[in-house]
Amino acid sequence: MDSGIAAAARALEEGDVLRALDHVARRNDAHALAMRGVVMAQLGELETARKLLLRAKRSFAKDINQASRCAIALAEIEIAERRLTRIDLRRAASILERRGDEQNASWARIVSARRSIMVGDVDAAERLLQQVHGRSAVLLAVAALAEHEIALRRLDAERAKQALIRAKRQAAQTRATSLEAEIDESMHLFERPVARINIRFSGNQGLSLAVLPVK
Repeated sequence: MDSGIAAAARALEEGDVLRALDHVARRNDAHALAMRGVVMAQLGELETARKLLLRAKRSFAKDINQASRCAIALAEIEIAERRLTRIDLRRAASILERRGDEQNASWARIVSARRSIMVGDVDAAERLLQQVHGRSAVLLAVAALAEHEIALRRLDAERAKQALIRAKRQAAQTRATSLEAEIDESMHLFERPVARINIRFSGNQGLSLAVLPVK
């Protein structure tokens, strides 16, 4: 890995996507294409990101490590689009873990956990998150967001709240403004009332109570 790619990777780990892009914007080698694809995905340009990552993955046909990292990023795009990816994330995580890349192996497990949450298999999602290891604040924040989703589906409000607090704390250590915005939106939705009690009098029949959803 050359110095430009290494610098872009460090910027991404810190959540500074624009600085990462600056290191690879004028390059078209496979490593730069992959890095640009990840950056575009984080900026919400999912179709551009997909094209860049597919080009990079084809270029990495003989490099199973790099191809696996591209596959994880492509799966993450599909999950963001609410599509059930068919990419074998378990295999990608296993390949990268055997080669000492715990950071990207953990990303694969987080993406796989999000897929499990989408189909309602919160037990599988929880098992996957228990295998997430890493020091990156961005990674830990995203993992905490996934735990928040699991807690919501288990109707465990306190756990959901604590997961959001951890996500917020981790994101504050980064420059990932889009991640912080996502966490803030999740906090807003979590704190929003989901229903109100409407009390009305109905003649001699006394009180009539109705629980109405908040729109």
